[in-house]
Amino acid sequence: MIRHLLVALSGHGFGHAAQAAPVVNALVPRIPDLRVTLYTDVPRTLLASRFRCAFEHIDAAPDVGMLMDSALDVYVEKSARAYAEFHRHWNAGMQREVERLALLRPDLVLADAPYRVLTAARRMNVPAVALCSLNWAAVYRHYCGSRPEADAIHAQIVAAYQDATLFLRPTPSMAMPELTNSREIGPIAWPAQPQPQPLRRRLRLSDQQRLVLVTLGGIPSANPLRVWPVSDDVRYVVPTSWYVPRPDVVDAASIGLHFADVLASVDVVITKPGYNTIVESVCQGRPALFVPRTDWPEQAVLVDWLYRHGRGAEIDRARFEHGDLRDAIEALMVLPPPAPVPASGTAEAAGLLAEYLN
Repeated sequence: MIRHLLVALSGHGFGHAAQAAPVVNALVPRIPDLRVTLYTDVPRTLLASRFRCAFEHIDAAPDVGMLMDSALDVYVEKSARAYAEFHRHWNAGMQREVERLALLRPDLVLADAPYRVLTAARRMNVPAVALCSLNWAAVYRHYCGSRPEADAIHAQIVAAYQDATLFLRPTPSMAMPELTNSREIGPIAWPAQPQPQPLRRRLRLSDQQRLVLVTLGGIPSANPLRVWPVSDDVRYVVPTSWYVPRPDVVDAASIGLHFADVLASVDVVITKPGYNTIVESVCQGRPALFVPRTDWPEQAVLVDWLYRHGRGAEIDRARFEHGDLRDAIEALMVLPPPAPVPASGTAEAAGLLAEYLN
């Protein structure tokens, strides 16, 4: 019998899709003829690079997330207004979600981490599981909690998350004491295939040159490479949007490997504290140099986990923006590598979801 999984994904960058994809990929072989529908405004090209299954795509935003000025900066006022508008039309939006579920007839809803769809699923008697290392109730309260409408909006978000049958929190995750349906699982990461030596040969690197991946995620930001000094002893692998034609820069897309395989093959990763890159760096034993986003409420738990289980160091934003990186890279390289952490949460989550579909 064909079973139908509806996956609702926040479009706040690419992280929610990247977090959910390994779980769905591990679930598909367990459920013969599983039909998968992705409900998100994340671009289809990105979805296709992460989800290793056929899927239908509903190109629409199921939630607000947070509106960003850059990968490191939140538009607080714009975000507050967007939430106020989203919740002002809560009942009409809920009716649209219910009608969508009635049309799609899923057997299970998985949400990373939109919340209104969870209440719609409960109203339609459809099992629904939330999966995320954060929840938007806590993030919203952190930034917008002083506004007069904040208590009512926060309560509505929490109630929607409580409508989930289960809320899975992959390690490391924010504490969520307001949710009584949460369950902690192991880390979730892409099952990468490290290829350091073939990659170094392809790029014609000497033994003395460092190969460094620079990635701040899927939210557009100003390109600092335009002012970084050209380096003879570091080769930077960057997203296409950051590529500039110079001898020390490589477009990641030109390498021909999956992004996670590139991450697993470089000497150092330069990033922000975001779940997927931090966890994949630790699970692959790659040192991570991070630019802090000090007001992001998830940062502390991610950085603490990186320090405890991986090799990590902070570099201040000014040094990053000016390309003053060499000393920090070398300091990371001399740290003893810890044992990689297994991404046990991927199979855990897939097994729990399979129970609802079998």
